[in-house]
Amino acid sequence: MDRSLASWREAAAYDHRTENDLTRSEREEISRGVVAGQSIRAIASSLGRAPSTVSREICRNGGRESYRADLADQAAWERATDAMAAR
Repeated sequence: MDRSLASWREAAAYDHRTENDLTRSEREEISRGVVAGQSIRAIASSLGRAPSTVSREICRNGGRESYRADLADQAAWERATDAMAAR
């Protein structure tokens, strides 16, 4: 694939993220909460997010044992760009 086309797709995926999508800083906060042993409800409350959102994020990205914000954000980015390419 042409690099300029790939860059455009990445930018398009970024531009189409909604306010409902977790940000990198929110993922870092989730990671800190997991390491500190906080409950999902406590983490969600501190972010102003639903507990189900935080629970799905943790489960989708390795669980409490291996959740890492940087890897989770990269996986979310890849899912977003894959969705754009499928359109």
